[in-house]
Amino acid sequence: MKAEVRLLTDEDLKEAAIIYTNVFSGSPWNEPWSINTAYARLYDISKTPGYIGIGFFHSENNKLIGFIVGNEEQWANYKTFYVNEICVLSST
Repeated sequence: MKAEVRLLTDEDLKEAAIIYTNVFSGSPWNEPWSINTAYARLYDISKTPGYIGIGFFHSENNKLIGFIVGNEEQWANYKTFYVNEICVLSST
């Protein structure tokens, strides 16, 4: 499968929330996420200073199949990237 990697847009967060809910509501996590609470979490992360969101999109239909979101954090003489969430569909 060919895929495209690009920065997530605010509009992509809606699809990311669906993936997040499907992944973390299932085994082995079985957490009580809804699409609304997952979207709220991802939206909050996206508004954090230094935010970076990267999506993995199916090249044929441009459908989001995975993502990583987090933020850069300043240290004394360099920046690090703190991963808040990483999520990939188990089947596409």
